[in-house]
Amino acid sequence: MKKENITAGILAGGKSSRMGENKAYLKFQDKSFLEIVLEATKGFACQIVSVDDVGKYQGKLPDCVTMAQDELHEIGPVEGIYQILSCMTTQAALITATDMPLVTAELFERMAQQYDGEGCLVLTCEGKPQPLCAIYSKDCLPVLEQFRINGIRKPRLVFEQIPSKYLAIEQLGYDDCAVCNVNTPGEYKVLREKTESGNKGCISMSSTGRKN
Repeated sequence: MKKENITAGILAGGKSSRMGENKAYLKFQDKSFLEIVLEATKGFACQIVSVDDVGKYQGKLPDCVTMAQDELHEIGPVEGIYQILSCMTTQAALITATDMPLVTAELFERMAQQYDGEGCLVLTCEGKPQPLCAIYSKDCLPVLEQFRINGIRKPRLVFEQIPSKYLAIEQLGYDDCAVCNVNTPGEYKVLREKTESGNKGCISMSSTGRKN
């Protein structure tokens, strides 16, 4: 499917408890993490940023970007994905996290090209599903609604109830480093040190399945 027919949904509403500050505005190569992911998702049908509080981001995002505010605050990324799918006008959304500063537009475009329009397309790294680097169809909404009702926090469980295609990141010409998360001050420090030394290797092997 062409990326122009898919919404880009960016999860920025986490608590950033391990980092101690809002990861969306951490700087990498003179851009915030959120700016990097917004740039990497340009060209999709629209961009929706999931936030815990609209007031924290008011006036800080481009006018073309829509915000979707969490209603429930204790179920992590499940809520953000639900809100994005609820307000989008397309049939599917690429869901990604805001704390992946090494991600590229080419990776997302290649994911879109592999999506057949049904169910979910799930990126895998070392065989592990990456629920925060996946394409979700609107068919997921009833499942996510039940998760909200029952307090289920793990979005990867959606893939057990919706037809899902798994795609190894290596098949797209990338390795796990492209979707490494920055979750802690230590990982952020390593990212900056590697950049300064010209080494862009992995800064963390943390799963993209987290939103905190």
